[in-house]
Amino acid sequence: MGTFKDNKAHSNFRQGFHLGDFEQFFQFRDPNNVPVFENLSAYRNREQGIYAYNCVYCEFIGGFLSDNQKGIEIRRSDGITVQDFVIQGQTETFKNYVNDKNSHKLCGHSGWTYEGIHMMGTMWRLDHLDPGFGLRLRNVALSGFDKEKEYYDGCPSTEPIGLSADTHYAAHFDYKSSFENVTIDDSRDVILDGCRASSYGYPDIVITDTNGSLDPDKIASNGALVSNEPYMTGLLGDSCKATA
Repeated sequence: MGTFKDNKAHSNFRQGFHLGDFEQFFQFRDPNNVPVFENLSAYRNREQGIYAYNCVYCEFIGGFLSDNQKGIEIRRSDGITVQDFVIQGQTETFKNYVNDKNSHKLCGHSGWTYEGIHMMGTMWRLDHLDPGFGLRLRNVALSGFDKEKEYYDGCPSTEPIGLSADTHYAAHFDYKSSFENVTIDDSRDVILDGCRASSYGYPDIVITDTNGSLDPDKIASNGALVSNEPYMTGLLGDSCKATA
């Protein structure tokens, strides 16, 4: 497989990059021979910066996303790696431009959420088609999704990470995911909206935090992000710490 690299997409009415139907993994079954998208920049797009649809074992290595409705949306895709990315919400410069020009504002539809990463909650492929994991985030920095009152008061939800309602057997979270060196700068201490995720059928989120980067106190060497429900936190006793 080849590498798609060093490309920029901005100011589109819909997506910056629409990347779909990359399922070559099933042909080669080789984790070293997979689609790689390297050093992508997407900014000021009305919808997604990167829209990954029906992709298997795709790697997004290095990139910058800013001022998109959703930074990257992962839909009906399994075995996705996102590494070495900076993902920003709306910047003040673009907010002022949009207001001054009366241009397209965020959340053009009342049901649109504003998110840095929009990920799956269930594996789309099962049994022999399961690539073994859902999402791996490594060295990803998210910021700027905490200005919902000042910058985007028309959005029903603003969060660094959101989950998709797109599933074919909702009831449990099984999108086997891990985060490593993921930093989230949010004045509300929000990582994702567990209540919204539960309404989609994911009341039992477990995302492995391999190096403790999501620990509010920044002292853990590892851990997990779990739903704030007694049947989840009760298993861990006093070791759980709440985020907003």
